[in-house]
Amino acid sequence: MRARARVPRLDPAERPHSFGGPDDETFRSLDSLRIANRYFGGARSILRPVSRLLRPRPRGPVRLLDVGCGAADVARAVAAWARRHAVSLRITAVDQDPVVAAHAAAACRPWPEIRVLRADATRLPFAERSFDVVVSSMLLHYFGLAEAARLLGDWRRLATRGVVVADVHRHWFPCAAVDLLGRISRHPLFREGHGRTIRRGFTPEELREAGTQAGFTRMLVRRHVPFRLSLLGFSRPHDST
Repeated sequence: MRARARVPRLDPAERPHSFGGPDDETFRSLDSLRIANRYFGGARSILRPVSRLLRPRPRGPVRLLDVGCGAADVARAVAAWARRHAVSLRITAVDQDPVVAAHAAAACRPWPEIRVLRADATRLPFAERSFDVVVSSMLLHYFGLAEAARLLGDWRRLATRGVVVADVHRHWFPCAAVDLLGRISRHPLFREGHGRTIRRGFTPEELREAGTQAGFTRMLVRRHVPFRLSLLGFSRPHDST
């Protein structure tokens, strides 16, 4: 069984939102991501670490940056959580694709605490310590391990409290499960491309090493059911206690 757990990582040659097709294909991809976030722990794997970062509750509004927001599913989930817990929150959600950013802005109209901007995750136009918390979901697997570490370092410098990233846990079981579901289901969520997504994911050791290279002296890497990983990196070391 140990040998089966060693799934080689695919070279993440693609880049975020390089869907390579017309707008309707982009929307179908966003819809698949929405379903994956809802049923496979996308929002939960962000919300739990964020809630920990916000202890104790800040007095003023929390400035949160969502990098590679897609349709802003996670941003809206965080905003809903903040409303339930009476946390004042200002979210900046960024995506580099103009079609995706426009779609996210439309989805966020009922959420005045969220603003959507176009920006490249590798060249964010913000000064250091511009935010309290930086989050990113299902973005890092588009990058090689060295580049992922560099991005985490960039985001660490933006955040006064910490950084939360969630991505795919690369393991033989989700690979086998998606392959099987792809054979018996016609749903686009389980088509071949999603199997490649899992194979571009991370092991807990790889994600922890990326965080170390990014400069985090204290971090938590957690597994989330069914096959997500999260990294919570603390900007202030004493906050992890």
